[in-house]
Amino acid sequence: MSSDLPPAPTTRAPDTGEPIVEFVRTQRANAAYLLLGLGVALLAVTVWLVTKGERASAAAAPPPAVDPLNPDAPPPPAPEIDTPRKGDYRFGWIATGLASLITAGAGARLLAALPKSTVAAQRTSARGFVLAVGASLGALLVVAGAVYFYRWSDSLNKWLDQNERAEMRWVVIPLLMIVAGAGLVFAAVQPARSEERNNQNLRRLVYGANLGLTVLLLLVALVILNVTAAQKVQNTLDTTETGFYTLSNATKATVAKLAEPVTAYVVFPDDGSRVVNDLRQLMFSAQEASGGKFIPKFVSPVSNKVELQQLEAKYKKLATAGYGILLTTGPEAAHRHEFIPANDIIKSDLRPGGGQQESFVGEAALVQKLRFLGDSDTKTVVYFTQGSGELALGGADEDEPARSERSAGQLKTHLESINLDVRPLRFKSALKGKGEVKTEVPADAAVVIVADPEAELPEAGVKALRDYATGPRKGKLVILTEPRPAPGAKDKRMAKTGIEGLAADLGVKIGEKYIYSFPLPQFQLGPRNTSVVFASTATGEHPIIQPFPQLRFTWGVARELSAAGAGPGGFTVTPLMSTLPRRPTWLEDEELDSPLQAYQELIESETLIRAKAATERGRWVAVASAEGGTPPNPMNPHAAGGEQKPRLVVYANASMFSNAAPPVRGGGTPPSYELMSASIDWLRERPVIAAEIEAKPYTVYNFPAAESLNETRLIWLPLGLALFAVAGLGAGVWVIRRK
Repeated sequence: MSSDLPPAPTTRAPDTGEPIVEFVRTQRANAAYLLLGLGVALLAVTVWLVTKGERASAAAAPPPAVDPLNPDAPPPPAPEIDTPRKGDYRFGWIATGLASLITAGAGARLLAALPKSTVAAQRTSARGFVLAVGASLGALLVVAGAVYFYRWSDSLNKWLDQNERAEMRWVVIPLLMIVAGAGLVFAAVQPARSEERNNQNLRRLVYGANLGLTVLLLLVALVILNVTAAQKVQNTLDTTETGFYTLSNATKATVAKLAEPVTAYVVFPDDGSRVVNDLRQLMFSAQEASGGKFIPKFVSPVSNKVELQQLEAKYKKLATAGYGILLTTGPEAAHRHEFIPANDIIKSDLRPGGGQQESFVGEAALVQKLRFLGDSDTKTVVYFTQGSGELALGGADEDEPARSERSAGQLKTHLESINLDVRPLRFKSALKGKGEVKTEVPADAAVVIVADPEAELPEAGVKALRDYATGPRKGKLVILTEPRPAPGAKDKRMAKTGIEGLAADLGVKIGEKYIYSFPLPQFQLGPRNTSVVFASTATGEHPIIQPFPQLRFTWGVARELSAAGAGPGGFTVTPLMSTLPRRPTWLEDEELDSPLQAYQELIESETLIRAKAATERGRWVAVASAEGGTPPNPMNPHAAGGEQKPRLVVYANASMFSNAAPPVRGGGTPPSYELMSASIDWLRERPVIAAEIEAKPYTVYNFPAAESLNETRLIWLPLGLALFAVAGLGAGVWVIRRK
């Protein structure tokens, strides 16, 4: 019997829009097998990482040593050599092992546990299951990404700073792991949100997962920010006004260019005093700046008596001086050494208002002694020519007392303090055969300084200098030459010194015209006052002036220096100092009696401006010349280069190297003296280091008197702010609870 009624509709579960939840609910066995398979795959990866990371490199291990006294004894086991990224492999297998446990455990639970009796309960259980498994795996992935980002942080520096694109993947992979892990946690939470208001357990899981993800991402963000900032920002911040805990550029340059490792034995009691703590900080900072070539060792007279006795037996100066710093370098059999006594580490000066002002000068003493260690046991000999009105050195060997402004006695003292042997050089004649006269520069001369002769050098002396500088010895010269008219000359043209031809042979043309400057009344500078600054080219600053700050000097009338034309050899001439750009200068053939009048005539005549070469550009007044190399080309800054041999330094000024050099505020060495020592260092092909380092004064903070304190700002204002903050937080909590 047929019926016209339609067939009864079949019952089907409503579409919840959660395919993963429905898959876990309706196909528990398949979901379990899928998780178990993933767990096995992760276990295989774990085993591979374990074998990769823990395996020793037998090929790189040296053969076992055999005891010659007991050849029958079994040899010791060969040492194991770790693989370069053993730590990365080890953390990798720990992470994959945990992931294998999570997935395999979840699959086993699905197989073992009985399903719920109702569809709604099954969905709730599936949502909790997805949330637990997804959140666990996602959190593990985020943690692994953060750890690997930290471990591979060097790749970030290589990628960004050194443009090594191959290193980019080691930065991107951890970031992708973090993003994928956070996305997995977020996706696992979504199905459970539909029941968070009705199911207390799911609500706790959702809120806990959100809180955990937030905290985890915050920690990861802090790790990434710190690692990234560490590549660009210095890891120490010196907030003291004097930069007490920061090494100067001179110290950094000294320890970074050590030719041999230096061991510093700091012999002081470990009493926690201020001086000892500052010495410890100085030693560790120098060690870091040297890249490991500077090695500090702290020897306490109390706890290291045996080591101290051994050092005193080997270094007699330590035994007699007591506390201090012993610096040693060179082979063990013949250690070169220098000692810094404790008295040279702290300096005491009288305060203007009375009392003693103590300053820490250990850094300057350290740099000075390191300079001495860099030299051989024999001091470098520097000669100053004498006998033609040059700057006098002073002392018993002088023919007559020198005028203070024409004396280089203080410069001599400074050069001797940095381990140079400064001697006068007077050319002597010796008859050989039939009246032949021969003069020579001594064989031990490292540098000869011609310090502004007022009279023309004798022909025999010029010949001796030319033989020294251009002959087989290829000697090194410093020339100081100020403009002055010839004695008794009516036209006041520039006097000859006899050294101009030799300078041209070494690549430098010494000008014969006077440089006058446009006046600056607001700074009390007239035409005779030349403003001079350090010069730079398209290829940067010369090594002589690199250690110095951008100082400005005021000279008298100067003379222009330039590169000479074609000569007997190829020379590269580089400016060291120039007149101040944008302060116009002009040239005169003769010394002026009234430069202000000449200036007025100049600015009113275009013809005179062109005739006297008035210009705002800087004119070279100090240069360095090196044999060989390619001169700088402004159109192609990278074209300059090639091996160069320093030969000559010329300064169109001598006053700043004399006793008339302007004193330094608070004492200390004039920067021009340091400039001379830097020039000598460059000529003898040693690292150029400015040894003058400012003292770092100790200051004492005194609390203000009680009657001077403001009670409102000290007590009531902080109390009121605290009450306001507590009330604000309470009000915020009350509003949130009400909602």
